[in-house]
Amino acid sequence: MRLARFAVERPVTLAMITLSTVVLGVTCFTRIPMEAYPTMTSSAVNVRVSYPSSSPEEIEREIT
Repeated sequence: MRLARFAVERPVTLAMITLSTVVLGVTCFTRIPMEAYPTMTSSAVNVRVSYPSSSPEEIEREIT
C-alpha cells in the first residue's frame, strides 16, 4: 500500500528510478566480457522416455 501511494504521489520520482534502473541494466549487460558467456559446442538433444514393454522402434514411431 505504501509503494502504491508513493507511486501515485510522486510519479516523476518513480519514473526516474525506473529509467535509471533500466540504463544501469543495459550498461552492465553491454560491459559483460565474452568470457562470461558459456560456449556451446554441441547442438544435440537427449530425450529419455519411459514406456514399459515397448520396443525402441515403437517409442520412436509413437512418442518421439
